[in-house]
Amino acid sequence: MSWIRCLLLGLVLALGVHCLPTSADALGQDGQSPVDKVIQLRQAVDVWLGAYNHRLRRVRHTTAALAWDMSVNTTEQSMQRLAIYGQDPTFDESPPEADSIRRYSELLTPLQTRQIGLISDRPHYPENMYMSARSLLVQLERTFSSATVCDRRRCYHGEPDLQTVMETSRDPARLLWAWRGWRRAVGPPMRAIYPDLVRVLNAGARHAGFADMGAVWRHELEMPDIEQTARGLSEEVRPLYEQLHALVRSALRRHYGPKLVSSRGPIPAHLLGNLWSQSWESLADIVNPFPGAQQTDLSKRLADQFSVKDFVKVAENFYMSLGLPPMTEKFWKNSIFQRPADGRNMTCHASSADFYTDDDFRILMCLERNERDFGVLHHEMGHIQYFMAYRHLPTVLRDGANSAFHEAVGDTFFYSIFGPAHLHRLGLAEAPTNSSQTGEYRRKPSDRTAAVLFGRRRPPCFSDADDGRRAPLTLMVAVLFGRRRPPCFSDADGRRASLTLMVAVLFGRRRPPCLSDANCRHAVRTQTNINEHVVMNVLDVKKRGRGLQLLLQRALAKVPLIGFSLALDTWRWRVYGGKVQPRDYNAAWWQLRETLSGVRHPDCSAETMKATACNQAGMDPGAKFHVADNIPHIRYFLAVFLQLQFFEGLCEAKYGSPLPIPLHECDLYGSHAAGNKLMAMMSLGKSRSWQDALEVITGSRQISAKPLLRYFKPLYDWLVAENRRTQQIVGWMTSE
Repeated sequence: MSWIRCLLLGLVLALGVHCLPTSADALGQDGQSPVDKVIQLRQAVDVWLGAYNHRLRRVRHTTAALAWDMSVNTTEQSMQRLAIYGQDPTFDESPPEADSIRRYSELLTPLQTRQIGLISDRPHYPENMYMSARSLLVQLERTFSSATVCDRRRCYHGEPDLQTVMETSRDPARLLWAWRGWRRAVGPPMRAIYPDLVRVLNAGARHAGFADMGAVWRHELEMPDIEQTARGLSEEVRPLYEQLHALVRSALRRHYGPKLVSSRGPIPAHLLGNLWSQSWESLADIVNPFPGAQQTDLSKRLADQFSVKDFVKVAENFYMSLGLPPMTEKFWKNSIFQRPADGRNMTCHASSADFYTDDDFRILMCLERNERDFGVLHHEMGHIQYFMAYRHLPTVLRDGANSAFHEAVGDTFFYSIFGPAHLHRLGLAEAPTNSSQTGEYRRKPSDRTAAVLFGRRRPPCFSDADDGRRAPLTLMVAVLFGRRRPPCFSDADGRRASLTLMVAVLFGRRRPPCLSDANCRHAVRTQTNINEHVVMNVLDVKKRGRGLQLLLQRALAKVPLIGFSLALDTWRWRVYGGKVQPRDYNAAWWQLRETLSGVRHPDCSAETMKATACNQAGMDPGAKFHVADNIPHIRYFLAVFLQLQFFEGLCEAKYGSPLPIPLHECDLYGSHAAGNKLMAMMSLGKSRSWQDALEVITGSRQISAKPLLRYFKPLYDWLVAENRRTQQIVGWMTSE
């Protein structure tokens, strides 16, 4: 039997792969043409890959269904079924045939080589090891999903119940109660399980040739230097973060007093408006340095205008405006957006699921009609769009270029959906004042000013009949008299009106004796120009305040996540690497939080944790869902940078390159050019390297902080000046 026939039979039956020649050089030794043999080899590999992907698809579909059942109704039975029959993709077996085929990678097609490489690189978990790891993970998931914190009135789950308390309460005692209560509910029981999980996962990783489980996670990203890359990116944005931290700390100090908030130390974690202090956007009522800019309670407006189903329809409409497909019939039938009223124990952490069919994609979340979940829903639907874009690929390639890409796609549009143009489009905000948001690039100054003052509604006295000469006067009335037309202002006597207004601006509304109607023509022409300049300056200040306020809101939502995500996975890498023992879990965690983010435990510093019994019994990182679910978090760190690289690339697809507008003024709604570019990247799935995928959108092959810094540059400049003006200490001393 020739080696190629042996290969075909062996690969199909998973037998006889020992018949393969020892090297590619042996291909021509039995008299067959090398070209024919390469063709036969590729055909045989296609047969084997087809069988492998078919089996993998069934396994993943079954696992997705079991995981969904457990998430929507966490019972002993559903957890047991998942533990026995489910298979985490992390533990997919790497068949020995894949290693044999890999010897011929230079003869295979690029798509075959990619698949064989991904299959071969998976950790090899023996059956007993896999079952032990799966059982421990189910215990962690059960601990997290069933935990509650109770007061005299009711019991609260972590998400969304306690998270809502952290966002809305301004009572420091209640905030501390919620913050402590959640960590006491999940930390000690998880700490009893976690060391065993670490031991089992590390054993499996070493069996596959990795140093530990942390190395497996880093390998998935296909970034050998991920730790150095992450530190470099973090340091690049640290000046922006420190300025933001100083502003927030000073605002919290004014609100809660110096006993709770130091002027130069880390910020107590329970005061930052989030159960994990990873996002500070809910502090808008406290951190409000632009009193002249109108505050909008977006959560209230969303709740007043939209139902839960409306939320989902609005998100779908955004993606469809880019030319992307609508959600499938099964999506609408099977997704869950609210906790059922039947009292079942359900995981409320928002997630999306691919059932590895052509049309079954779902979202699970306990949606609240507020600003936070408006963004979360768009994020999860971004996952669904990614799932649908690569569903044509073989199963092993049905994934993002790496896990960070998946997280970045949905959040790329965060910067559009919360932009003034889109909020106005939804009836949630006034019309934007900048031409790049409205798409009107050639409006007259008087028209633009009228739009600012009158919300795009032209006042009755505002006409072009006199070529705009009355426009400055009308605008002056609006500024001076609060948009109310004074009795003296008539169209019939424009000269006297102009003089009256001019006098009001120049002389505090008192007319000097020397100013007469007889000799005022030159004064009118001169001062009218001055008046319009004054008005435009006033409006520019207000417009700039509104723009900076929006940038500040986006920075509060995004920038703190950088330090949190880096701390969480650095902590886990060290735990997996044996550098942090269970007795030091909390001390090591808070040391990272203080150093990287300037955030501290409310009761004791990281330094005192090692010397005293303070907080030694818990495992505070376990308060985060991703620890219980064993999901790496470094993907979210990288996604913060990738999403702004994607955003800039898509904005260039819409507006042209280089961008003719500031990056933060870009509105992507309705741009098929941007949608086509995004689809070109998403449809690659995992068939190409992440560098290739990144290049499709950005033209670059490196993750960069530069688009993020460009986006927030106006805010950074203002923060530097404001913190200097108010004499704030920038940075923090970890000993405080």
